Amino acid sequence: MDKKLLRPILLYEYKNGLKAAETARSINEAFGPETVKERTVRWWFKKFKNGCENLEDVDRTGRPTEFNNNMLIQILDSEPGITSNDLAERLKVTRVTVKQYLRKIGRLNEVETAEKVKKVPDIKNKMKSKRTLQMEILNTKELVLP
Repeated sequence: MDKKLLRPILLYEYKNGLKAAETARSINEAFGPETVKERTVRWWFKKFKNGCENLEDVDRTGRPTEFNNNMLIQILDSEPGITSNDLAERLKVTRVTVKQYLRKIGRLNEVETAEKVKKVPDIKNKMKSKRTLQMEILNTKELVLP
């Protein structure tokens, strides 16, 4: 049940003098189990008792979400191998936030796979650079014959 439909019922039951437990039981019998928890009814009854009968959601403080899913999807489509760190930097959010939204849109696995691929060392290049370094060392050392 939508909470905006539930709140007037709670106010009505409060005004009729019902207890929170009775109200929760009555609503759950009428609309189905787990429609409302007794704790929620108690919270609203306390609010009504303190004189607040406003049934609307109150604006809360805190940082508003400014994340753009469309931008995330657009970047993923244009750069398939991008990592979560790169996405976080580009979207100016944390890596955790990026991963949360990737999970929501069902594309977390594709980014994690790209990150694993980037971690695999390129053996040929490492061996080549090691050989080059060894050759440079040999070329710079003076050969001393006994």
